[in-house]
Amino acid sequence: MAGSFVMAGVGFIYWLLAARLYTPEQIGLAATFLSVAAIINLVAMFGFATTLIRYLPTSQAKDEKINTAFTVIIIGATLCGIIYLLGINFWTVQLKFLKGSLPAIIFVLLYFPINIINTATDSIFTAFRNAKWVFISNSLQSVIKLIVLILLPALGFWGIVGSNIVGISIAVATSLYFIHHLYQIRFIPKIDHVILNQVKRYTFGNYVSGIISGLPSLLLPILITNRISPEQTAYFYMPNMISSLLIIIPAMISRSYLTEGSYSENEIAIRKPLIFSYSIMIPTTIGLVVFGEELLKLFGKNYASAGYNYLVLISLSVLISVVNYFLGTRLLIQQRIKRLIIINILTSSFYLIASWYLSSAGIVGIGFAAIMTQLLSLLVLLILR
Repeated sequence: MAGSFVMAGVGFIYWLLAARLYTPEQIGLAATFLSVAAIINLVAMFGFATTLIRYLPTSQAKDEKINTAFTVIIIGATLCGIIYLLGINFWTVQLKFLKGSLPAIIFVLLYFPINIINTATDSIFTAFRNAKWVFISNSLQSVIKLIVLILLPALGFWGIVGSNIVGISIAVATSLYFIHHLYQIRFIPKIDHVILNQVKRYTFGNYVSGIISGLPSLLLPILITNRISPEQTAYFYMPNMISSLLIIIPAMISRSYLTEGSYSENEIAIRKPLIFSYSIMIPTTIGLVVFGEELLKLFGKNYASAGYNYLVLISLSVLISVVNYFLGTRLLIQQRIKRLIIINILTSSFYLIASWYLSSAGIVGIGFAAIMTQLLSLLVLLILR
């Protein structure tokens, strides 16, 4: 949680400075690219982020599992990057300049694999119950991103995206160093088919579930850029960034719940982590509703006028989602993946369809779609638990 709060806290300062140093169009295009990177991260991870947490604690073949995961996801991220560039006019036509030069192509094809390894190293530290290194890695990454952002405003879009890859690259190098020295893990590119056979059912099910549940929110910046404008994506992105402070609480506590549930032979009740989450969430949500407009004014008057109502709606949707996080995580611990996939297909399809139709009312419509989706998800999880 502390590591994620550092990322979100420094992220607030990061985007605050970006709003002062870069235009809304540049921010909107950069936010669209970062959303593409997050989608590729989700697709090319193949479910290994959760699988590493679930299986490393009791594994006698930690090197093999980690190296197999790294090799598979790096190949996947590279292939996804190539496919994205080949079809960029279809996916995000306003980012077609990314394939306009060899340096830009190389940059993109390096960004995606490095970004995905950064996610995997966090899972490894969490699985080993040593999440303080996630905190250190995230802190280092955040500070470096901030410094580079300040130094490169003349580069516009590339200043924002470049600050991300520099920060992530240094964080990955640091994490790999400590994983090697703390746990004697030797990094050798290879795919162990025995390991894949052991985890393929859980990994594939979790992969499908993760894509279905995570894809809609990642598609929204692309949807807004294509359907409305890059400027509206910027006005959407800032409230989302602020509300990410709320999402950290249930996301990280449920992640630790998954780790402890993987170590324990007995099922761990969700009551205590749920109460703990809401004890932080409720006052934080009230604070965002009361002071959210003033926070957005720090980015600029237009950000406040265009984004405050959406901030209120998305904050309320996150508050509803807390129970959903823990009910879904319990299904992961119980390895009831098919049920989780069914639930995610239903709710994610609803979210995308509702967002598409309600986007005619601007980003406020997307906020209402988020609340409706979380209520539907809660109802379905309670029925099918």
